[in-house]
Amino acid sequence: MAKLIISRKSVFMNWAYEYKIYLNGQKLRTISSGETIEIDIPEGTSIINAKIYWMGSQDLPISVSNEEPKFVSISGFKPANIIMGLMSLLTLLILTFGHQLKTDFPFLKLPVMIIASFFIIASCYYLTIGRNKYIEIKENPKPTE
Repeated sequence: MAKLIISRKSVFMNWAYEYKIYLNGQKLRTISSGETIEIDIPEGTSIINAKIYWMGSQDLPISVSNEEPKFVSISGFKPANIIMGLMSLLTLLILTFGHQLKTDFPFLKLPVMIIASFFIIASCYYLTIGRNKYIEIKENPKPTE
């Protein structure tokens, strides 16, 4: 059997949820945030991917041999922290200063609506059409720290 070593980066988004690891469509096991796991898999070419709920990663073809282990890293949706942080900040600003913005700065209404629409559209994209791009999975030539 060949060794496959999978590392998941520790990030704030989805830190409490485990990613399910699939090899050739079969669920192997789960991996937690910041965890590194080692799996014995059959020698040859295989397809690996990861999922969380209905979202997941694209398929990654890997070729493994008994000679040396194969290293793979998994990370969550990179812009998620930025998008969620900015959406939270925008919501807080609107709730706090909404009336004042409406009366004192009516010219800001359109830009705020455009920015909010951008965040909503980006979030909807990754929850629907781009759902298989939510998790990034890639092969590494050496172990990740």
